[in-house]
Amino acid sequence: MLGLKKRIIQYYEKGKRDGKQITIPLTVALACYAIANGIYEYDASELSEEPDSSPSNESVQANAC
Repeated sequence: MLGLKKRIIQYYEKGKRDGKQITIPLTVALACYAIANGIYEYDASELSEEPDSSPSNESVQANAC
């Protein structure tokens, strides 16, 4: 489903590859979490649009003085 080869999954489960520590990439971990929780499709357009909380360039420049 994720396009990972069986051997890579075994490395992730073991935590090692060729005797070296291996970590699961965040994208793979998040995808596995989503699938484990029944989320099989993702559409970012479904997210609610919230106003940007970062200050605008004008306010940053005004406060720089």
